[in-house]
Amino acid sequence: MFYYDLLKKELFDYINSEYSKKNIKEVPNKSSFNIEIPTNKKFGDVSTNIAMVFAKKMGLSPRDLAFKLSKCMNKKNFIEKLEVVGPGFLNIFFKKSFWQDQLKVYFKNFNSFNYKIVKKNICLEFVSANPTGLMHIGHARGAVLGDTIASVLEEVGHKVTKEYNINDAGEQIKKLKKTVKYWVWLGRLAPLTALVMLLIATTFEMTTFTSWVVLGICILFAITAFTWWWWVMFAVKDIFNLLQDANKRFAEVIKELKQIKKDYSKRKDQ
Repeated sequence: MFYYDLLKKELFDYINSEYSKKNIKEVPNKSSFNIEIPTNKKFGDVSTNIAMVFAKKMGLSPRDLAFKLSKCMNKKNFIEKLEVVGPGFLNIFFKKSFWQDQLKVYFKNFNSFNYKIVKKNICLEFVSANPTGLMHIGHARGAVLGDTIASVLEEVGHKVTKEYNINDAGEQIKKLKKTVKYWVWLGRLAPLTALVMLLIATTFEMTTFTSWVVLGICILFAITAFTWWWWVMFAVKDIFNLLQDANKRFAEVIKELKQIKKDYSKRKDQ
């Protein structure tokens, strides 16, 4: 039995038995309460409003009924813990072994689901690390998730093509190359332009105030040009070092992923 049906049955059986003990003639409605998966994991694997639905008929406050349910359900071997929160919500945490058992139930009954799947040709791209940035654990995570999704899609009948691109082409890289070339040429021309201006300024006689102003501007431009040149050279060097480092990390990740795949295949065969 799947967790939703199992939990619904256990909770409803308790309410049904309490109705009988209190001689409540009205038959409880199994579909009147909800079991939902919370958006935040701190509120449990599932949460239910069952106490707030049946408390009034049983002459209890929702929180009191929720605590009674918690005490009863805590005896179940698949429950990790239960929490009563707010006006009477019951948050339920399952044991890890329970989810493992649920997977066994799922695989055992896989053919009984009768999924109506239209088979498609699917191209799935994942990882595709960007060489302009550093490699990180997120790329490895993307590889695992991508390969898992592809396997699931193949299992249900789709034809899947896996793509793993080394993102060393495209508009982004083109712009990077153009920028690097621009910086290199600017770094070469700026000092030469400054030297020519200084040469012109010193060749002609500088006797007027205006001439001295021009000479000062030339000197300032020369200093700026040389500073810019050194900065460009170091910037280009850092960019190439970054690319080399990214390629190195990329190769390491590929090697590790191949080893993981190899180990997984061995365990699968066992």
